[in-house]
Amino acid sequence: MSRRTSTAALLLAGDEEYWRASGWHRGDAPVRWGSVSKVLTAGLAHAMVERGTWAWDTRVEEVLDSTSPITVAELVRHRSGLPRTAPGQRRELLDPYRRWTRERFDHDVLPELDALVDQRRRVVGEYSNLGYAVLTRMLKEVGGPWLEQVRSTLVEPAGLDPTAFDVARRTGERDDVVEALSIWGRPLDEWVIGDGPFVGAAGLVATLDDMAALVRASADGGLLDPSRQPHAWRVDDGLAVHHGALMRCGAVVAWRPATGIVGVASAVGGRAAFADRRAADVLDQLASAAASEEGEMS
Repeated sequence: MSRRTSTAALLLAGDEEYWRASGWHRGDAPVRWGSVSKVLTAGLAHAMVERGTWAWDTRVEEVLDSTSPITVAELVRHRSGLPRTAPGQRRELLDPYRRWTRERFDHDVLPELDALVDQRRRVVGEYSNLGYAVLTRMLKEVGGPWLEQVRSTLVEPAGLDPTAFDVARRTGERDDVVEALSIWGRPLDEWVIGDGPFVGAAGLVATLDDMAALVRASADGGLLDPSRQPHAWRVDDGLAVHHGALMRCGAVVAWRPATGIVGVASAVGGRAAFADRRAADVLDQLASAAASEEGEMS
């Protein structure tokens, strides 16, 4: 746990931008998005369907060295029946992703997918990082590295700088990424996602500005639009939301496509694995302040 915390939130509403930050967040500093990465991975799956590379009912066994009949749509919708994590991953809590290279994943996970499926989870659905790792592995097999696909398929068409989107690396490898800090101001270690299959489940790094712009660029049926089925968003009363949490950092994206309002937030430090809740809280506070300001101006 870090006693120091830092948060930032950005809200885009029409032509207006609202920003709130505390601590050491800066507007131009990249942040770790954690599981928000899944929204982009689902968008890449849509792109593959549009190109005819695969269909929603394409099975894992048709793409990878596996006998699994799990489909692309089931992976996107968290209806694969797979558990949240890979076998043994929970025993690696201090760094659960770093060792999961493509080679280890292919050797330890792909041959065992059938045995990992729980039929109850297939019926009711269960959030699965492992499922999105399988989907990312499929994307790599048919289209190359995940990050390259994100940049070429999602970022460049949105008119954004593709190099502004990166993958989460070891703490300190990039000195511009917002990290949790000790009481002495030193960066604290964060989970290393790397460029293995879990990168599509939790590996994205980008600024708040760029993430908000990417989401907004998907309005009116774009690859990230929740009107497209299936998708990775949680949608309630027209508001699409996705959280992301790593060990010491968290993030949230909220989007109301009907009005074009996009909100993004990041938090680092504080209680481990709860930073996404702080990010959501600061975004809620910013949205309330923006609504109050609009009311005073009307």
